[in-house]
Parts: sequence; structure tokens; C-alpha cells
Amino acid sequence: MTTHVYTAPQRPPTEAPPARSPGVLENAMRSIRDLASLSEILRLAGAAALIVSMAVYLLQGWHNGNDIDRYLKLLTQTGLLAGAGLLVGQLLREARGARVLFGLALASVPVNMTVLAALIYSQVQWDGALGQYPGFATWQVVDPVAFSIVAPIAFVTLIAVTAFSFAVLARAQWRQLTWPFLAMNAALLLPVRDSIVAGVLALATAGWAVWHLRRLYQANTVLHTTEGTFAMVCFAIAPAILLMRSGYFYEIDSLMSAVLAFAAFVALRQTRRVPERGETVALLLEVCMIGVAAAAALAVGNLVDIVLPDGLPAIAFAVVFAGLSFDLYRGTNSPRLAAALSFGATAILGLCAMIALLMDTSVVMVLLCMAIAGAMVAWGIVAKRPTATTLGVLTLVGSLLAGIEPIVGLFVSGGWITLAIVGGTAIVGASCVDRFGPALMNKRKAS
Repeated sequence: MTTHVYTAPQRPPTEAPPARSPGVLENAMRSIRDLASLSEILRLAGAAALIVSMAVYLLQGWHNGNDIDRYLKLLTQTGLLAGAGLLVGQLLREARGARVLFGLALASVPVNMTVLAALIYSQVQWDGALGQYPGFATWQVVDPVAFSIVAPIAFVTLIAVTAFSFAVLARAQWRQLTWPFLAMNAALLLPVRDSIVAGVLALATAGWAVWHLRRLYQANTVLHTTEGTFAMVCFAIAPAILLMRSGYFYEIDSLMSAVLAFAAFVALRQTRRVPERGETVALLLEVCMIGVAAAAALAVGNLVDIVLPDGLPAIAFAVVFAGLSFDLYRGTNSPRLAAALSFGATAILGLCAMIALLMDTSVVMVLLCMAIAGAMVAWGIVAKRPTATTLGVLTLVGSLLAGIEPIVGLFVSGGWITLAIVGGTAIVGASCVDRFGPALMNKRKAS
């Protein structure tokens, strides 16, 4: 019996690929990279020059002709930016340059609205503060008839530029971005420069913009791109101009400072909660929020000091800071920051309560400080923060020692009615602890 052995056919040895001529492909790729780098540099330089030109124009203007002629030059620049973006996109088929030009055109819309607002303010003022404007920022309508023709043309142009720009930067969401952007910029046209009104407008528009953009950001990924991010950043220009315009031309009072600080806190709060935000960046934002919370509390304390002096400004400062710290405590993912917030807020509450008692030992102040101390103790128990509980007990003891004389005087003068009120309040408080205490403790354990 013959055995056949299968032998696999031998493949011919593969020849090594011919050596590529060195330098040809590498030189081509290097040339492309150099051209790309050069184009990026040119784009950045051109964008910076245009932004600087708009900033200089907003502060100084071009002094040839009357103010309406000067404004028409700015409007023409905005139209040319949008037109150049359209030509670059359609004729050259170069999307990056088109997006840069349309982005600059979009950023110039609030600048146009600001100058239009100044022209309107020269004719109509709701606060009568026209005389406080510096000379370089004063715009005057010399010919009302000409302005009545220019203003509608400007509005139509700015609406078209806004729509085209958002269509290029965030095509799927351009309608949902165009009308809120125009509505926010319309707030610039209101003929009022009072710092309080400006602060309220800025806070309202910024808060509404954050809420609206957050919904859009979660519903569509178009805004996750670089162009979408720039489109969202443009929403901050109008509130920023509102605040800077009022803060530069007028003295910023305590109410304005409080509005600014609360607006910054809300903006940081919403920015921190973006799902894609990294833990490190979120922690940095939360640290910034602590400083902003302190600034807001200080502004509120100054406001209270105007109307109610003595110890109440210190109490107002501590309560506002503790409230904002509590909001930050609930949202942070850092255990160390949470512990620091709990200790810092309760320590400031206790310290300010003692300072207030040194300044005012009235019965109302003593009872207020005792209530703060009770809240500190309750927080320490619910949140399982022994340090907070200890600080609360120390504050309570200090309040009792400092206010023992006025409290005894109250009982002596009030007689049985005062004792009855205190006793009834204590019973109701105990019932509240029995009713809601276990539920709060279980909720804390579950979380």
C-alpha cells in the first residue's frame, strides 16, 4: 500500500516593495501642513483685527460725518462680514473661513444694537441720565427723519445676519437660537441706564439664556461642536454689555453688586453641571463659586446695613453665604469640598452671630442667634457633621450667655403670656422633630 504525502505548494518569495523615493511625499505633506498652519494664523489674525476694530469703534467711533453716518459704517462692516462669509462658502467652498466670518458677523450684532440703543437714548430717556455720559460715548441723532429710515434698515439687516450666522454655525438649531438671541439683544434698546434696572435685565436675560441653551444642548449634539459652543458664547455678549455699560458710566451700588454676584453664581452653577464636564474642571468652577458666594453675601450685607444697622448686616451676610454654600454642597461630587463647605458655612454663621450679639443684645437679636444655632445643630445631626453640631451648640451657649439679661427681663415683664408662648413653641418644635426627623435621617442614609 502506497502512502501519498501531501506537500503544500511552495509560494514564490514575495518581493520587497520598491523603495519609495524619499522626500517627495514628505515634502508634499509638509507643504500642506505649512499651508494649513499659515491659513489658521491668517484666520486668527484677521479675526483678532476685526474684533479689535469693533471694540475701538464701540468706544471711540470713526469721527467722519455725523453719528448716523458713523453707525452706517459699522452696519456696513457687519454686512460685509456676512457677505464675505457667503462668498467664501459658496464660491471657494471653504467652510472654515466662512464659519469664522459668520461668527464675527454674529458677534457684531450686539455691538450694532448697542450703538442703536445710544442713538435712541439721545432722543428718549426713561431715567433722565443722559448728562452723565462721557463725551466719547455720546451718540446724537441730528436728523430724526434720517434715523427713522436707517433704523428699520438696520433691524432687517441684523435679523438677516443673525439668521444666516446661526444657520451656518448650528444649522439644525438655527430657529431656536435666532429669536432668543434677538430678544436678548432687544433689551439693549431700552432707553434706561439705571444700574438697578440694568442689573435686573442682565440677570433675567442671562438666566433665561442659560435655561434655554441648556435644553437645546441636551436635545441636540449640534451645539457640542466648536461652532455650536461659539454660538452659545455669543449669547453672553448682550448681558455683558448691559452690565459694563451701566458699571462704566455710573457708580455700581450694593444692589448692582449683589445682582452681578448672583448672576455669576447662577452662570457658574449651570456651567458646572454640563454632563461632559470633567471632574477637575467642575471642582475648579465650584471653588470659584465659593468666592462668588462670598461676594454676593457681602453685597447683601452692605444693602442691609443701609436700612438696618447694628448686627443685622453680619447676620444677613452669614445667612446668604450659608444658603449658597448649601446649594453648592448638594451639587458637588468632592467629599473634601463638601466637608469644607459644611465647616466654613457653620463657622461663619456662628462667628457672625457672636459679632451681632456684641453689637446688639436686644431680645430679637438673641432669639435670632439662638434660631441660627438651632439650625446649625439640626444640620449637623441630619448631615452627620459632628463639627457643625459642636459649633451650633457653642453658638447656642454663647447666645444664652450674652442674652441672659434681656431674656430674663422679657420673662419678668411678660409674665405668664411669654412663658405660655415659649412653652407652646417648644412643644410644637418637639412635634416637628418627631414628625420629620426620622424621614430626614432615612433620606440622608439612602442618599
